[in-house]
Amino acid sequence: MIVKSANRIIDEKTGEVRPDMRQSAREELDDLKKTMSNERLDAELYIGEIAMMIRVCGDLIPVAQTQRMQKLSQELQDAINQNSISGMEYASERAVQELKNLPDRVQLISLCMMGIRRANQVNPSESRVMADKLDRLLGAMKNNQDMEVSRIAQDLFPMVDRYVDGAMPSTAISTGLSR
Repeated sequence: MIVKSANRIIDEKTGEVRPDMRQSAREELDDLKKTMSNERLDAELYIGEIAMMIRVCGDLIPVAQTQRMQKLSQELQDAINQNSISGMEYASERAVQELKNLPDRVQLISLCMMGIRRANQVNPSESRVMADKLDRLLGAMKNNQDMEVSRIAQDLFPMVDRYVDGAMPSTAISTGLSR
């Protein structure tokens, strides 16, 4: 679209610049810059991250925090729809803080999911094993089966650790359990 607009700037018959077409091309270029901006890409990333965390860990996140996250997701989407870079920046900063304030268990699950995504790029069969263990871990957490959580965590965390940058926390710290 921008190329077409740029090609229409100069009148083919007269060879002169058409100011109306130049302005139109500038506006389309500005729209493209907003659409492809880092702020927009970050906002879309946070919308997806929030949706995934609510979908996967909704039972482990306090209701008030879930509501705040849903509201933030909507604010991000509204800023995207309005092409408001400052709105995207502001809501993205708040989304980062809200994601950092998630309960420890939810942050741990997020870290596991990141490890599974990375493992899938290198070793898809191991990532499927890891995903199955994470699914069982989530079920055990939701059903308050602390011994099962601890057992699965001991299997899963070393696997995830191979694919994430930092070391996984110890089982007692990450699950809130002690032996």
